[in-house]
Amino acid sequence: MTYYIGQRLLLLPFLLLVYSFVIFAIIQAPPGDFLTSYVATLSASGTSISAEQVQALRHEYGLDQSFIVQYLRWLQNLLSGNLGLSLEYQRPNAELIGEQLVLTVVLAFMSFVFTWMIAVPTGIYSATHQRSIIDHALTVINYVGVATPNFMLALVLMWIAFAYFGISVTGLFSPEYVDAPWSLDRVIRSHAAHLAPGSGARRRRHGAAHPDHACQSARRA
Repeated sequence: MTYYIGQRLLLLPFLLLVYSFVIFAIIQAPPGDFLTSYVATLSASGTSISAEQVQALRHEYGLDQSFIVQYLRWLQNLLSGNLGLSLEYQRPNAELIGEQLVLTVVLAFMSFVFTWMIAVPTGIYSATHQRSIIDHALTVINYVGVATPNFMLALVLMWIAFAYFGISVTGLFSPEYVDAPWSLDRVIRSHAAHLAPGSGARRRRHGAAHPDHACQSARRA
């Protein structure tokens, strides 16, 4: 086992290098580059930029170099922790990625907590009250949540909440929450449309793991 883990760890840097090269090649494959799109966006908004400025930016970002030179330069900057500057936001990419990464971790943790708060009690109830009306109802909800794609179920729940209850659950950055401070209500609304699929799957696993439920299943088999 130790040899296997060590072999995989030694192979990891090579695989990362290959994957990074492939991803970089895919990004570079379409014609044009981001600077071309950026100049077109500025022109559409009425802001002019001279050819000298475009050429200076192209040289600054290494876009006038060959593909291999661009990749090696990108790899060097990546290894040194320099992720470059976002032309769209005029901020370092490291800051933008860090902000989104922290937000992703917080949302993932809150989703984990909420889904297990729903899944564990309902799973225990279904295991201890098998074939009851509530158990059948929870089973139907469970299968609907597991079988329906998350994005589709989220859209349906968002539509039902807004059409019948006047509640907007469009996410953390809904108009009413753009400048609002963090609160429990803000987090719950952003997660409401995503609870059913995860809760259904965890409820099913937890209920099946209950000793009584396992014994019943064995006897029926």
